[in-house]
Amino acid sequence: MLKFIFVLILNLSFVQNENGGKEYPPYDGWFNNRDNPSSGVIDSTLCRRLPTHYEDGVSAPSGAKRPNPRLVSNVIMAGESGKASYNNKTALFAFFSQHVLSEIVNVQSNQCPPEPFNIPLLENDSLNPQKKKFFLMPYERSRYDTSNYGSSPNHPRNQLNDVTSFLDGGSIYGSQKSWANQLRLFNSTCPMRTRTSNLFASQKNPTDCRGELKSLNDEGRFPGQNDVGLFYENHFDPRDHKIKKTESFYLLGNKQGEENPFLLSLEIMWFRHHNWLAMKLRDDVAHSDWTDEQVFNEARIRNIAVHQKIVMHEWLPILLGHNCNTSNPVDCDVITPYKGYNPGSPVGVTNVFQSAAMRYIDTLTPPGVFVRGNYDSSTKVCVFYNMTRETAGDDENFEQQHIGKPALRLLNTFWNSHEAINEFDIDKLLMGMSSQIAEKEDNVITPDIREGYYGSRRFSRVDAVAMTIQQGRDHGLPDYNTARRELGMAERRNFEEINPQIFQEDQNEGGKLLENLKSVHRGSIQLLDIFTGGLLETRNGNPGELFRFLIKEQFEKIRDGDRFWFENDKSGLFTTNEIEEIHNVSIRDVILRTNPTMNPSEDLQENPFLWDMTDGKAPACGQPFQLKDSDMEGCTELETYDYFENDQVSFAVVFTGLGVFVFVAIASMYLVGESTKMLRERKRNRATPADEENVTRKAMEILGRNNKCKEVQIQKTADNSIVLKSGKNRRLLEFKGHVEIYVSKDKGRRSMFVRTSRATYDLVLKFETSRECEDFIEVLRNSFHASGVSFSTLALSEKELFREAKMKDARDEELKNFFRTALGKSMNLDLDENRNVPDPSRSHELITTRLSQDEFAEYLNLKANSGFVRQMFQIAGSDENDFITIREFLNIIVLFEKGNTPEGKLKLMFDMYDLDKTGRLSADDFKNMLKSMLESINSKIDLDNLDQHVNEIMTSSGCFSRTGLTFDDFKSLVEDHETHLCACKLNIPDESTKKKRKTKLERFRESFKGVEDIGFSSKNNLDDRISSVRIQQHPGKLKKMKVVVEKYVEHYRLCIFWVGLYTWVTIGVFLYAFNAASSNKQSGLGFITGYAVPLARGAAGALMFNFSTILLTMCRNTITFLRETFVHRYVPFDYAVTMHKIIAWMGMFFSVVHVVAHGINFYSIVTQSPSDLLCYFRDYWYSSDFTPSFLFWCLQTITGVAGVALSMTLIIMYVYACDYARRFIYNVFHWTHFFGYILVYFFTFMHGSAMMVQMPSFYLYFLGPGILYTLDKLYSLSRRHQAVPVVNARHLPSEVLHLEFIRPPHFHYKAGQWVRIASLDQSHNEYHPFTLTSAPCEANLKLHIRAVGPWTRNLRSSYAPENLDGKPYPKLYLEGPFGEGHQDWDKYDVSVLIGGGIGVTPFASILKELSDPHHKHGISCKKVYFIWVARDQRQFEWLSEIIEKAEQTSDMLSAHVFITQIPHKFDLRTTMLYICEKHFHKVAGRSMFTGLKAQTHFGRPNFEEFFEFLTIEHSVEKSRLKRSQSFGVFSCGPPGMTKSIEESCVKLNSRKGPLFCHHFENF
Repeated sequence: MLKFIFVLILNLSFVQNENGGKEYPPYDGWFNNRDNPSSGVIDSTLCRRLPTHYEDGVSAPSGAKRPNPRLVSNVIMAGESGKASYNNKTALFAFFSQHVLSEIVNVQSNQCPPEPFNIPLLENDSLNPQKKKFFLMPYERSRYDTSNYGSSPNHPRNQLNDVTSFLDGGSIYGSQKSWANQLRLFNSTCPMRTRTSNLFASQKNPTDCRGELKSLNDEGRFPGQNDVGLFYENHFDPRDHKIKKTESFYLLGNKQGEENPFLLSLEIMWFRHHNWLAMKLRDDVAHSDWTDEQVFNEARIRNIAVHQKIVMHEWLPILLGHNCNTSNPVDCDVITPYKGYNPGSPVGVTNVFQSAAMRYIDTLTPPGVFVRGNYDSSTKVCVFYNMTRETAGDDENFEQQHIGKPALRLLNTFWNSHEAINEFDIDKLLMGMSSQIAEKEDNVITPDIREGYYGSRRFSRVDAVAMTIQQGRDHGLPDYNTARRELGMAERRNFEEINPQIFQEDQNEGGKLLENLKSVHRGSIQLLDIFTGGLLETRNGNPGELFRFLIKEQFEKIRDGDRFWFENDKSGLFTTNEIEEIHNVSIRDVILRTNPTMNPSEDLQENPFLWDMTDGKAPACGQPFQLKDSDMEGCTELETYDYFENDQVSFAVVFTGLGVFVFVAIASMYLVGESTKMLRERKRNRATPADEENVTRKAMEILGRNNKCKEVQIQKTADNSIVLKSGKNRRLLEFKGHVEIYVSKDKGRRSMFVRTSRATYDLVLKFETSRECEDFIEVLRNSFHASGVSFSTLALSEKELFREAKMKDARDEELKNFFRTALGKSMNLDLDENRNVPDPSRSHELITTRLSQDEFAEYLNLKANSGFVRQMFQIAGSDENDFITIREFLNIIVLFEKGNTPEGKLKLMFDMYDLDKTGRLSADDFKNMLKSMLESINSKIDLDNLDQHVNEIMTSSGCFSRTGLTFDDFKSLVEDHETHLCACKLNIPDESTKKKRKTKLERFRESFKGVEDIGFSSKNNLDDRISSVRIQQHPGKLKKMKVVVEKYVEHYRLCIFWVGLYTWVTIGVFLYAFNAASSNKQSGLGFITGYAVPLARGAAGALMFNFSTILLTMCRNTITFLRETFVHRYVPFDYAVTMHKIIAWMGMFFSVVHVVAHGINFYSIVTQSPSDLLCYFRDYWYSSDFTPSFLFWCLQTITGVAGVALSMTLIIMYVYACDYARRFIYNVFHWTHFFGYILVYFFTFMHGSAMMVQMPSFYLYFLGPGILYTLDKLYSLSRRHQAVPVVNARHLPSEVLHLEFIRPPHFHYKAGQWVRIASLDQSHNEYHPFTLTSAPCEANLKLHIRAVGPWTRNLRSSYAPENLDGKPYPKLYLEGPFGEGHQDWDKYDVSVLIGGGIGVTPFASILKELSDPHHKHGISCKKVYFIWVARDQRQFEWLSEIIEKAEQTSDMLSAHVFITQIPHKFDLRTTMLYICEKHFHKVAGRSMFTGLKAQTHFGRPNFEEFFEFLTIEHSVEKSRLKRSQSFGVFSCGPPGMTKSIEESCVKLNSRKGPLFCHHFENF
C-alpha cells in the first residue's frame, strides 16, 4: 500500500506543471489508466490474445515439431528483390512502420539469465561459410516476468515490453522521466545564440531557448551527443565488425534509434519538430511568461498529438488497405471512428501482434535507399546521389565496391548511421525515401533482412525472418490454423486455401512456392507458423485477413485506452480548436517544418507515404528505377568471434602467476632465512681491523680431480695453525717442518695448495677472487715468518697444480685399502670379490702408508685430541710425528678385539694409564683415565668434582691410604661388571654392514627408540627390572585392531568429537552455500558455469566459517579461563594450537577449491557477450561499446582485485608459517601472520562488498568470533604494556639465562603454564613465549631461557653484567598466563614428565610444586616419574637444585637423568665410566655427574620399555577400578623425541592395559 501511494505521488508530481493546473501524460505510462494504473506501463507483460501453446504448458517453446525456421525462410521467403509495392507505398512508409513499432513495443531484451534457443544451420547454408556439420545461429529467449509467471500452467511465461504500450512519444522522449531529463536543454536563455546559428532560433528573441531539447553544438540540426552515458542499444557493425562508442550517439528517446540511418532520420525529425513547436510557443505573445518547464511540456504534448494523428489517420489506414472499398472490404479494413476514452480497453501489446502480425512490414523493406537532393528548377530534375567514400568505412576492398553505387545498402548501414547522416543530412534521406517505392507486399523478403540482418559480435549476420519465427515459438504462439480458429476465422483445410492468388502468381513465374511449402511442413498445415501463414495471406498490396485484424485491433485498443489521446477532449490537454489544428497537420508538414531547405511545392509529394505522380508535387523526383540488391555492393561476409581468444594469454599469465607466486614466496622465505643466518654468522665472525689476519675467509676446497669440492671457512689460530670448518666438520692444519706453497700462475690466480709434512693430503683451495687468494698467501707467509717455519713458493699452471696436488679423494682411497687390509689380516674377514682388493703390486705403497692421529680417531669415532687416543698411540708405539703404520694399527685392533677375557681388557686399560710402568695407578693417574674417557666422547666434568669423586671411589675400595691402585685393586673395583667388560669392544666400523646414510631427521628419531640401555636406576630398582619386563601378548589382528581403536578413541574422544563436529559443520556450511547457489536460477551463472559457481560459493562459505572460527583458537585468555572451569571436562582446550592448524589446513583446501572453481568461472564468464554479462552481474554497469575482458573482472573490479590480493596474502601466510620460517625467521613469521590476518579479513570484506554474485555474508560468520577475539586482545593489551621490573638475572651454563621479576598483582597461575614477554631493551612489540619455572606459591616469577636464536641471544646479552655497567636490569612486558596440557599433571594417578634439553622448563615449576608440603596434600597423583634427556651434565646444573629439593621433600618423585653425549654402546670407555658412576653412587648416594640422588644414565632412554614397566609396576585389578586406568605422559623437547614418545604410547595403547595419554610441546 505504501509503495502504491509513493508511486501515485511521484507520478502526479511528474505530470503536473508548477501551477498544478494541467495534468501531462506520464513518461512511463503509470496512472494513464486510473482504474488500472499499471496498464500499458513500461516493463509490463505482453497481452495474450491467443491461448499459450507452450510444449509443457508453462514455458517450453511451442512448435517442437514445426520445421526449422531457417529452412522456412530459405524456401518460403527467399526470392528476387526489386519488385515494386502493389499500391506504391514508399520506403518512408516502410521505415516509419519500423519507427511506429519501436514506439509501442520492444522485446529485444533477452531473458536474464540467458536461455539459448538456437537455430541449427545446414552445411550448405549461406550463413554457414565454413560448412560445419553442427553450426547454430544464436537466438536467446525474450525476457519475461519472473515474479508471477513461468511457474505453472495457471501462470505460464509472459514476456515483458521494455517500453510503454501507448503512442506517448516514448521513441522521442524516452519511457522514463529521468531519461527525458537528460535529453532536455533546461535553459531559458542561450546567450551565444543568434538568429542564424540555430535551425529553430526565434527571430524575435534568438537567445530565448525555453522548452528545447539539447542539440549538437546548439545548432538545432541534430540532438546532443550522449555524453551523459545513457544506455542505448549498441550492436557490432556487421560491415566492419566494430562497435561504436555510445558517447558518439545522439540523445534520443528510442534506444534503438541508431540502428540504421533511415530510422535515425525519422528520430531526428521528431526531435526537430519538438524544438520547432517550442519555438512557435515561445514566439506567441500569449506565452511570453511561460517557464522552460511549461514550454517543454506544451511542446511535448503537441508533438505527441501530431505523432498520434499521423499514425492513426495517415499511416495505419494505408497499412490496412489503401482506398479501401467499405462496401466490399475483402482485402482491407477501415478503422473504427474514435468514440472517446474507454478505461476498460486493454492497451497492452499482444504477443501475436509483436511476434507475427506487425512483422508484416519486413516484406515492404527495400534492400537500400536512394539519396535525393532538391528539385532543380533550372534543369527540371531532382539529383540522386551516388555513394561516396564518406559512407564506405575503413575497409579498402569494401570502399572500391561501394563508391559510385546508386543507393545506401541497408545491410551495410546497420549501426553505421552517422556516416550517412553526416554526409547527406536527414533531408536528402527523407526525400530519397519518399521518392522510392517499397518492396512488393508478398511472401518474399529482401536478403538484407533475411540474410544480412545484424547479429552479435559472436555471429555478425543473422536471418531476421527465421528469428521472427523462432520468437513466435519462444513466446508460445500456436500454429496458424489455431490462431484463426481462436479469432473466429475459418480454418484453412489445406495450403492451397491460404491464398490461391499468390500461389497462382508464383506458378505463372515458374516458381514452386506451394510445393516447397508442403515439403517443408511435411504436408501438414498444422505445422504452419502464424507468421508464415499470415504473410502468405498477403494480396493486392495489403495484409491478409489475419494480420489486418490483429493490427487494427491492437491500434484501436491503444487509442481507446489512452486517457491522454489527443482526440479526447475531456483530458484537458487540448481545446476543440487545438484538436482541429492537430488534425490538419500531416507527415508532410512535419517533414517540411523540420527541413527548411526543402521546397514545399517541388521537393515533396502530397503524401510522402505513397508515390503518386498525379498529385502535382515533386513531378520529376521519382526513383530512377526500382532498386534491387544486385544494384548495390554485396554483403560483407559473416564473421564469428570468440570472446576468450584475446584473453587466453592474460588468463594463463594470471593463474600461472598465482601458482608461480607460491614458489616465489617459498624462494623468498628461504632467501630471507639464509640471508638472516648469513648475517648472524658474519656478525659472530666479524673481526676488528687490528685483527685482520684472524678474519674468517671463505673458499672452495677441491677434494678431487672430478671437480668435487665443498665450501670451507678458514681461520688462523693463535698458534699459527689453520682451522678449516665445513658445517660441523673441522680440520686442524699444523705447520711444522718445511711447508710448500703452490700457486696458480694462470689468468685469475685464484687457485693454490699447501703441502706440509704433518698433513696426510694437501690443502687445495680456490678463492672467489685473486685478491682473496693473494691475501691468504700473505697471511700464511707472515705466520711462517713469525713461527720460524721454513717454506717455499712455486708457481704452476692450474692444470699442473691440480695434477701435482694430493687431494682428499686420493687419500680416502689410500685409507680404504689400508683399513680393509688391516681388518682382513687381524679379524680374518672374507673380502668380497666385488670389492676393490688392493693390487699386490701396490703392497710396498700399502706398507709405507702411515695413519695420523686425526684419521685414527675419526675412523673409531673418537675425539682426536683426547688423552684416550694419545694413550692408545703410545701403546701402539707411534713415531715422533704421531703417525702409526699398518703393523702398529694391527696391534691395537688385536689388543681390543681379540681379548676374550675381562682381565685382558682391564690389563690393557691399566697399562695405558700406568705411565711410569710402576704397576700402580695413583689418584692422578686414575683421574687422568676418567678425564681422558670423558674427553674422548666430548663430555666434561669439573676438576674439583672429579678430584672429589676419585677420592671417594678410592676410599671406598680401601686404596686411598696406599700409594695407589694395583692391578688387583683395579680388577676388584670392576669385578661386578665382568659381563659388560666381555662385551665391550672398540666399535670398529664394519665395511660389510655399511648402508646408505640416512637423513638427519631419520637418525634423530631412531636415536630415541630401540636403544639397549643400561636401564633405569632408583630406589625401586627400575634398572634391574626394566630390561626383563615384557608384556608378551599375541592377540589376533582384529582384536589388536579393536584394542587400538578403543584406546585411541578413549584417549582422544573429546578431540575426535570436536574435530568431527567442526568438520561436519564445515561440510554443512559448504553444502548450504553450494545448494543456495545451485538453486538460485535467477542469477543464471549456473547455466554457463555448471557447478563451478556453487562449488566456489560452497568453498567461500566454508572459508568464511574457517577464517572466522580460527580466531577462537587464538583467544588465549578466554581459553585459559575456560580450562579452569567445568567446561574443560568437555572441551580439550589444550589442543587449541592443533585445532588452529586443522582449521588452517581446511582453509587452505577450500582456498584452493575456491580459486580453481573461479578459474572455471572466469573462463565461462569471459566467453559471454557483454550484454549477457550485464544480466549475470546486475549491479555492474558499463557502456555498451565496452567488452569486459578477463583482466577487467580479475584486476579492475573490487571483487577481482580483493580476490587476487587475498590469494596472495594467504600464500604468504601459509608459506611463512612453515617450520623453517618459525625456526630461522620467527619475526618474519610473526609479522606476516599479524598483518596477514588483518589483510585477510579486510580483503574478504572487500571481496564480497561489491555484491557481484550475492549479498555479502562474511560478517555473519565473523561477528561473533571477531568480537570475542577483540575483547580477548583488549584484555591482553590492558596488561601487556605494564613494565615489570626484573629483580635478578643470572647467566647459567649451557647458554641459559635465569630471570626473576616482580609478580604483578592478581597474577594467578598454575604450574606448567606459560607467558609471553617482550624486552624493553629490544622491541616493545616483539613477544616470545616461555614457560614459568617458578612455583605458584613463590612471590616472584621466574623464567629460564636458553639462548638459541638472535632474540634470546640478545636478551641474554642485555642482562650480562659487563653490558649493564651498573644500570638497573631492563624491564619486561608481560602477557599471560596461558594454559596448556602440562598443568594437568596432577589429574593422573601416575604422571611421567619427560624433558629434552631446555624443554625441561615446563617441569621446573611442577617440581617446585612437588617440594611444597602444602600442595601435595591436594593432588590425586600418586607417583611422578621425571626423566630429563640432555646432551651433557652441564645442562643439568641450573635445575639440579630444584630436582635435589624435590627428591628430599617428595617421596612420590622418581627422577632419572640421561646424558646423550656419552655413547650408549658398550665400548671400553663407556663401560669404565658406567662402572665408576655405579661405585660413586653406591658410596655417595648421588651421581658423579649431576650430584643428584638419581643415577645418571648414558645414551637415550627406551621409552617403550619404560612404559611397559609402568604397566606392570602400577597395574590395578579391574574390579578395583571405577574407571579405566590412565597414565599421563607429559613431554617437551625436540620433535624427534616427542615423536618417539608418541609412537611408544601408541604401541602400548595397542595392548590391553592402562591408557597412556600423551601431552607434548615441541620447540
